[in-house]
Amino acid sequence: MFKIRYQGRPLFITILGKCPYILSLANKTLIEIGRYLDPCPQDLRNYMSTCRRLSGAGEYVRYNTVVVSGREGCLLLAMLVSGTHTARRYCERIQRLWFRGWHDTDMFLNSELLSETLPLLTNLRTLWIEASPVDTIHLMERLNVEGVIRKRDHPAFAAFGPHDWTSQSSPLVLPNLKYLRLSGEFSMHKIASHRALTELDLNSIMDGDEFAAFLDSVQDTLLGRHVETLAIRLCQELDLDFAVPLLAQAFPVLSRLSFEQSSLDFIKFARALACDALALPRIQYILLNERLGRPISAVAGLLAQKIPDVEEIEPLLRRIHETRFRFESVGVGKVIWSIGLDGRYRKTTVNRRRSFWRDKFGQQFSSKLYPSPQRTFFIFQEE
Repeated sequence: MFKIRYQGRPLFITILGKCPYILSLANKTLIEIGRYLDPCPQDLRNYMSTCRRLSGAGEYVRYNTVVVSGREGCLLLAMLVSGTHTARRYCERIQRLWFRGWHDTDMFLNSELLSETLPLLTNLRTLWIEASPVDTIHLMERLNVEGVIRKRDHPAFAAFGPHDWTSQSSPLVLPNLKYLRLSGEFSMHKIASHRALTELDLNSIMDGDEFAAFLDSVQDTLLGRHVETLAIRLCQELDLDFAVPLLAQAFPVLSRLSFEQSSLDFIKFARALACDALALPRIQYILLNERLGRPISAVAGLLAQKIPDVEEIEPLLRRIHETRFRFESVGVGKVIWSIGLDGRYRKTTVNRRRSFWRDKFGQQFSSKLYPSPQRTFFIFQEE
């Protein structure tokens, strides 16, 4: 009898004679058992040490999430690009990666290693990159050389035009990437170009020129036709009457939109969306200025704004809902207007600890899914 503990309660796996009943389960079931044990690393290690098959099933849980930061992250990336059989097997298991390079003293070396590691992660689905403006230029150059940044060129360029030997863009690099969050300069948005992403989160504040360049790179591309969840931040000078229709045209299948702008005029935003019946036909959730739901620092330069009452905003919300039957909720910070069974919108306040938007935006980027960098390094080091 093999004993493990899950959430403080003992669980027993019985092996009788030559008939280990747990091994008769499907591989997906064994992997799911490993996910239940993941919150307690010791229980997961006990589970994997039982036999070779359970060890193989536990690998999909134990090694699917990687946090790269500091010296430990540098050593981890060096191990993954070493080319050994163990390194190749681990690269196949990784599905979620968080590169924390904002305050990293080894950013130059880590950028080199990250650009070499990403093409090896064929099953990577979630990528979160943080980089300071100083290090972004070198990081983007290395990613371009390794083919992570995709480009759309006509086949005639390959036959008759000059070949760009500094780029090895290939659809085989990160083919399964679906969720992408980029924290850094605006130029990092090129990582998302020509990818069939489901969710895109850009943390940089875009001015007018950058917003125009972003829409130009998205319009009628693979990215624009597939993104369902989008989070962007715009500077205060951009006029929403022009920004909202252009954004809706670039992302026709968008269902969840997180939009931030200093001193954002909620009434103006709702009016711009209500006047265009064809804009965002599949929209379901809209979140405006999420950071207003948190304590605001005077240093941040955010201006306080008036939250409209239900009587003031409900006519506009009804007009939006008339042509968008999936539209359910819109929120400004911690205030939410949600439609009820009677078709009327009601105003509620979200508890900060149990945010209404937690399972709507950024679910793949929740810090609870990512272990500490030290734990990530030691997990691989144990092998």
